[in-house]
Amino acid sequence: MQFITLDFETYYDGEFSLSKMTTEEYVRDDRFEIIGVGVKVNEGATQFYSAPLETLREVLIERYDWANSVCIAHNAQFDAAILTWKLGIKPYFWVDTLALARAIDGLNVGGSLKVAAERYELGVKGEEVVNAIGKRRQDFSREALRQYGNYCINDVDLTWKLYWVYEPSVTSTELEVINITTKMFSEPSLVLDLPLLERHYEEVKERKQDLLDGLGFPPELLTSNEKFAEVLRSLGVNPPTKMSPKTGKTVYAMAKTDEGFRELLEHPDVEVQALANA
Repeated sequence: MQFITLDFETYYDGEFSLSKMTTEEYVRDDRFEIIGVGVKVNEGATQFYSAPLETLREVLIERYDWANSVCIAHNAQFDAAILTWKLGIKPYFWVDTLALARAIDGLNVGGSLKVAAERYELGVKGEEVVNAIGKRRQDFSREALRQYGNYCINDVDLTWKLYWVYEPSVTSTELEVINITTKMFSEPSLVLDLPLLERHYEEVKERKQDLLDGLGFPPELLTSNEKFAEVLRSLGVNPPTKMSPKTGKTVYAMAKTDEGFRELLEHPDVEVQALANA
């Protein structure tokens, strides 16, 4: 198992930024663009990549073994969201140095990469990101992109050093919680209780059958709005109606959300209630 430390640099401007949007809103927005990404394997030299999205995806998948890697990032939810949602890459494990900073240093001393790096005298975080406001990837000159790449590389190296400052103070259980929490955001999944759903399905079928058996009307009379309306009229009830927003004509209000239909569910005549429920 290897370590991969990474950091994404992305487009932002005065209105489109993480200071004004949630991470999900920002990453999923049409304005989102990756300027580049810094990647470090174990203690090796950090590489900076800047390319169109598809090219970047191909390069990262070809050159790195993500399925057998522990990924380290500062504010990992951000980098995990980009890596997973935009590039379709899912590392084996995530470690968030921001989460470690908050747990070990506390919530009142500042957990940013800049503050944490200075606290442990690991180095100085650059400020080139300030000059990148409002600049798309194509707006960077070769030299400006090189400088921005060096800024990103420095961030990656600081993150790598910071992890090893915190590592002796954290347990494997705590790391697992960070990994799970990060993946719950970047790789959300819904696990269904199939036996419970199957039991519920059978109960629903039985309830519907009991309703139909107790009606005294053939079930086929409930298969269309017109037939159901005739059944209601036979019981002395005027079928509920509404104005169609599409045609402007009066139509039956037979949808479950229609106010007139909901009133049938509370009708004084229990037989009408049963019909509406059926």
